[in-house]
Amino acid sequence: MKKLNLLICFLFFINTLGAQSIIGDWHGLINANGISLKIVLHVREADNGYAVLMDSPDQQVSGIPVDEFTFVDNKLNWHINSGNFSYSGELLDNEYIQGKYKQNAMSDSLNFMRGLPKIEQIKRPQNPVPPFNYTSEEVTFLNEVDGVTLAGTLTLPNKKKNYPIVILISGSGPQDRNETALGHQPFLVLSDYLTNNGIGVLRFDDRGVGKSTGVHITSTSFDFANDVSAAVDYIKKRKDLKQSSIGLIGHSEGGLIAPIVANNNKVVDFIVMLAGPGVPCDELLLKQQELVSKSMGLDDAYIEDIIRVNKGAFDIIKASENRPDAEIKLRAYLGAAIDENPALRLPPDQDKNDVINGQINQLNTIWMRYFLKHEPAKYLEHLKCPVLALNGSKDLQVSPEENLAAINEALKKAGNTDYRVEEIEGLNHLFQTAETGAVSEYQTIDETFSPEAMAIISKWILKL
Repeated sequence: MKKLNLLICFLFFINTLGAQSIIGDWHGLINANGISLKIVLHVREADNGYAVLMDSPDQQVSGIPVDEFTFVDNKLNWHINSGNFSYSGELLDNEYIQGKYKQNAMSDSLNFMRGLPKIEQIKRPQNPVPPFNYTSEEVTFLNEVDGVTLAGTLTLPNKKKNYPIVILISGSGPQDRNETALGHQPFLVLSDYLTNNGIGVLRFDDRGVGKSTGVHITSTSFDFANDVSAAVDYIKKRKDLKQSSIGLIGHSEGGLIAPIVANNNKVVDFIVMLAGPGVPCDELLLKQQELVSKSMGLDDAYIEDIIRVNKGAFDIIKASENRPDAEIKLRAYLGAAIDENPALRLPPDQDKNDVINGQINQLNTIWMRYFLKHEPAKYLEHLKCPVLALNGSKDLQVSPEENLAAINEALKKAGNTDYRVEEIEGLNHLFQTAETGAVSEYQTIDETFSPEAMAIISKWILKL
């Protein structure tokens, strides 16, 4: 679900300049659970020292302000509070920074250079290239409930009338209209395939991303559902599309959002859930952590301890009245958990309070508080429209066994007579053909979206 989160932050200011100049753009690579992520540090002069911003291009995040930054005698230290991300390094020969980062219980080397690092270019053979055999239109529409303007791309078949139109709903975290991550653009590939097969597609930037307005970090799944509902209304109001049926295709968290929208907006004619949750979301995250941790080779006893501690933290958040109340209880709980569990001993270079602060910053967000309390079945049990629910057999983030069974049971309880639930062999959470399904594989696979999965989706829609 939540993808490769590294950092979120505020503002900073700085003091003295060393013998060499730190001003400029610095490029580095960070290793996060086996995945290489580009990091760019922008250092500029300011009245009181330096102005510093950080980008994480592979996560489509830019302009992250640094809270604290010092550069003295060629030694630099900086910190981003909300991500609990710290860095210490030394400027060498004015061209190279050698150092180490820390984030919660993780630490590793992280070096920067003034020039772009050499990164092996991974092929993405499915990315479409013009000219296209369909019409592509840049559009904007308004979510009147929240005052947010969404920007996206509408692709329409050239040689067909009264075709179905689908709205793509991205997974968790700030996503652009192509759901870009790790060099892949799955929504671009999927929309190209569907439009070439006679299905119109609207994909749009999440609020606060790309050309869309609004703030992403303080929004919940229900706020994003309002954005999708506004997209449905936009399609319905267009005179040239008034005869088209309208469907939703949601991936991961988007598969959670689609049933919410379909319950509240009866204009929706069908939905497709791609790795969408069926079990309560707190259970989903615990299972996700178990499977991902095992794929990383972590010890079973350690995994059990971590899951037990996380379950307790989730229960505190679900029961708390508000964020301040949850923070007080989480601080006491996590402190005791670290002291009482030998498996949770911190590395010698990690401060206990820093780790606790980092965990609270991740767990006690507005989005997470809503997500942990969400039960997908409450919406699935009222769905009467046609539903296609797909999962890959190697999905470690939304496990197919538990979630497809829960979706099937909820739709049966709804009395829905037109639904299909299917596990596709060999696909991971991103619907790539995978060997293990591990998160570390995502970046290394050339395939962006399984042709088999796309064929199932398009054929099912066209038969409605």
